[in-house]
Amino acid sequence: MIKKIVNKKTLLILGCIVLICLLSFFVWTQFTYKLIDDPTIVLDEEVQLENDWLVYTVEDATTGLILYPGAKVLPEAYAYLAQEVSKQGISVAIPTVTLNLPIVDQSKAAEFIDRNDEMEWFIGGHSMGGAAAAMYADQHLDKVNGLILLGAYAADNDDLKTPIYLCYP
Repeated sequence: MIKKIVNKKTLLILGCIVLICLLSFFVWTQFTYKLIDDPTIVLDEEVQLENDWLVYTVEDATTGLILYPGAKVLPEAYAYLAQEVSKQGISVAIPTVTLNLPIVDQSKAAEFIDRNDEMEWFIGGHSMGGAAAAMYADQHLDKVNGLILLGAYAADNDDLKTPIYLCYP
């Protein structure tokens, strides 16, 4: 009976369905949210990606922030935030992530942190990017000094259960 159900034609149809689903998912991940064109948001300089990273470097900075974007959100959407944080003496780096889904590329921060390991690093993220940042922080407590969540939450785990809230004026 199984031979009658599973024949070449059935396998071909199932293969086509799986392929269509995978292609549909890939196409869906490429439709990112549009950037806001708000005249009150002024960038000091044009935003440019460097090797899949949006970077605001501060000369002689001792602190850095890796900020994961939300799902299907381009790094450029956080340019104003990065610019303003960098004015406080903190270097900021925002990665471009695989399939525009930070959860798929949670270890991306290692690329930047390992190249600049003399700095004190914080990691954060918005929405799904926050979940990816929390996963990275949980696995690299020796490299990360803090976690910043923007409209996000960390998964329940032993090391991140007790939040520490820091507020700056």
